[in-house]
Amino acid sequence: MDHKITLLRHGLSTGNVKGIFQGQKDYPLTEEGIEQSRSLSRYWKDHDVSFDAIVASPLLRAKQTAEIIASGMKLPIEYDEIWCERQSGKAEGKPFSEVKLHYASQPHDTAYDPLFETGESRWDLFIRAANAMQHLLRRPAGSYLVVSHGAILGAALHAVLGISPSPGRVRPIRLGFANTGYAVLRFDAPDARWELHHLNVTCHLL
Repeated sequence: MDHKITLLRHGLSTGNVKGIFQGQKDYPLTEEGIEQSRSLSRYWKDHDVSFDAIVASPLLRAKQTAEIIASGMKLPIEYDEIWCERQSGKAEGKPFSEVKLHYASQPHDTAYDPLFETGESRWDLFIRAANAMQHLLRRPAGSYLVVSHGAILGAALHAVLGISPSPGRVRPIRLGFANTGYAVLRFDAPDARWELHHLNVTCHLL
């Protein structure tokens, strides 16, 4: 049996609504985010989607999303800090508009530079995401749901697709996730290769 891995971004949070660099600071789900998570849980149950376990970031917005889905689907949750969001340095907890204005005169960072002076570089994030995916493959074969955050999930996709950070100031390809958007991957063990089946699925929100 292969590994089937579903990567899910958390529901809409208060930090999302306020336009804040959340990073590793805690922000709860909004009522809309709670309903997004409930809708997804119902959608998966209605379509006979099942998982062996949920692995989630312990940050509140991901934790609440995972708990809603786990409750609806009767699944266990494991929390792992490796799936926390990218550490955003001095921007954490600040509005996007304020951060953009403060750093407007500075050149784009390289893949090696700490994000906003003290955060994780793109290489830091890429390496952490690659390790997180490797940890999943070292579990018994099965179907796993990861509930996490946009930046780390995008980095995980980059890692499995072999898209490493550019050494210059070129902005990376963005593989985005909407709130409660998810991607589905399978690791073909005999061929030792990844297959990306779906990206940023949001049909449960229609």
